[in-house]
Amino acid sequence: MSTFVDVLSTHCPSRRDVLISTIRREVPVGAGVTWSLIVLPCRVGESKFMKAYLSLTGSGATVKGTLIVVNNATNRSEYKNFDFPVTTRQESIMNFLYNDGNPNGFTITMIVTFELMPKSVTTKVAPVMLHEMIDPLKLHCFDAAIRVGENDIKVNRGFLSMISTVFHAMFSRNTAETQTGTVEITDFTANTVNSALEYIYGLPFENKTSVEVTDMLRFYDKYDIQAPITKLEVWLAENLTVESFPDVATYAWLFSHEALQTECGKFYHLNLLVLGCHPDFAKLDPTVIAGVVQAGFEATLEASSVPDC
Repeated sequence: MSTFVDVLSTHCPSRRDVLISTIRREVPVGAGVTWSLIVLPCRVGESKFMKAYLSLTGSGATVKGTLIVVNNATNRSEYKNFDFPVTTRQESIMNFLYNDGNPNGFTITMIVTFELMPKSVTTKVAPVMLHEMIDPLKLHCFDAAIRVGENDIKVNRGFLSMISTVFHAMFSRNTAETQTGTVEITDFTANTVNSALEYIYGLPFENKTSVEVTDMLRFYDKYDIQAPITKLEVWLAENLTVESFPDVATYAWLFSHEALQTECGKFYHLNLLVLGCHPDFAKLDPTVIAGVVQAGFEATLEASSVPDC
């Protein structure tokens, strides 16, 4: 906790017409906290007394201290301790008796200590990932399976129905999948299905090739799982290379993903000579090649430049 100590001393004449307001002082440890001393006559019913105030602005701190009033004629002193939280207000500290026969007046000293309240520290908490809530030992976590060849991949039909309209249709009617709890898949490998499920479970996405990612995207596309498609298409575009280009272009045109087609066109425009001589590019479906060339031409128009041939 940060603290700041300050001392202010001022002279107060022994007269009823006195009004003292010191220059406002800033407290370095508290943003926006200031203070000053005010002395003025009490109301009519207490006409023999003067009143001392501590004037405050700001918040987020506490103030404690002592007000000392010394009668300069008699050298007698009075004091008052105080302790309260800082708010924008005038806090009455004490009354003291003035004396018309006291030509020397009073010396008023205020000693204050401000303590800055520590700001609450907000600790960022990582979100709970789906895979962290899956416990293989709890039978209810898995109530169905995806069968790929000889591999049974355990799944939860409620979760798959939530994220996929296709799986929802399979498990919400009187279908073979509903009755057996098994979905037969023959057009994807077990590795592709596992990778696709692990990604939507929130497991780390690491060391994937463009072929593996496009296979995952085909799985998501077939089963209408939309959320991961946008993210993985961005990954494909950002990791596009001459070697990965044929697989990515095939996927982009096979599934009519225009944003990815545009990125392929830009890449083709920038790597025209290398791609033109690459054997895998020549093996692409003629429709894909035509689409790539057209997208590359449109990228040429956007860039207003053509690479030297």
